[in-house]
Amino acid sequence: MEQDNSGSTTNTEAAIRALEQARLDALGRHDVDSIERLLAPDLVHVHATGLVENKAEFIAHLRALPRSTDRCTLQVRVFGDVAVLTGKVVNTVVYPGRSEPESIPMFVTQVARLCSGEWLFVSFHATRLPD
Repeated sequence: MEQDNSGSTTNTEAAIRALEQARLDALGRHDVDSIERLLAPDLVHVHATGLVENKAEFIAHLRALPRSTDRCTLQVRVFGDVAVLTGKVVNTVVYPGRSEPESIPMFVTQVARLCSGEWLFVSFHATRLPD
């Protein structure tokens, strides 16, 4: 985590945390258009199942299978114009044909990059945690 001379969190880390909060909020509203704007064109998204998708595939996946995500922990490390976010999340998904939602605990690694003055996600990798 970068800090300024006073020891407070930098504006960069605050921007990264705001980016992640915007993603979580949009997922909760099933606002796929807003999520799409947070993703770089060259996004690589690796689901906890091992499915690997590019941006277009991931957006189609979100439209077909809405979910909400609760963030449990978040660590942000900034390296110039790249940031790595790690921590635990719980996805809640209602699969087609099922009446009850499934909660899926995962550890995720996300990478964001400063692109033309705005932070965008370029990579997401999820690993399912034991129940």
